[in-house]
Amino acid sequence: MNKSILIVEDNPNDEELILLAFKKNNIDDVDLIIMPDGIDALDYIFYKGKYETCTHKFPSLIILDLKIPKLNGIEILNQIKKDSTTNNIPVIILSSSPEKNDIINSYKNNVNSYLIKPIDFIEFKTLIHYIYKFWIQYNSLPELVKQ
Repeated sequence: MNKSILIVEDNPNDEELILLAFKKNNIDDVDLIIMPDGIDALDYIFYKGKYETCTHKFPSLIILDLKIPKLNGIEILNQIKKDSTTNNIPVIILSSSPEKNDIINSYKNNVNSYLIKPIDFIEFKTLIHYIYKFWIQYNSLPELVKQ
């Protein structure tokens, strides 16, 4: 079974940083799908729009930024967690915001984890390593199948 991680990130520098962290950790057994905005992300997850006829499986993990165009991270999180076909997909908010309100709002909407992006690349690389180890290698999920 090929696992995938959906990364919803609009900042090209942060996207590059995430991809570099995966590469530097020698993580190459998972497909990384990058979506630049909330509409594309939800269309991909729910097989709508240009993804309507795709045959991909649900992602094994979603890494979501809060401040993204079209729909923000909380709106995306809310739609994923309120739908019975996707509510088991683990969602991590990976944000530069340490704002208490953002953290509380994320957990109110059933985020699985809220992580603040480290500024130092070595710390960021380590964080990506642990995200991968826990959520992809060790975490057990029911098989999520498109209905």
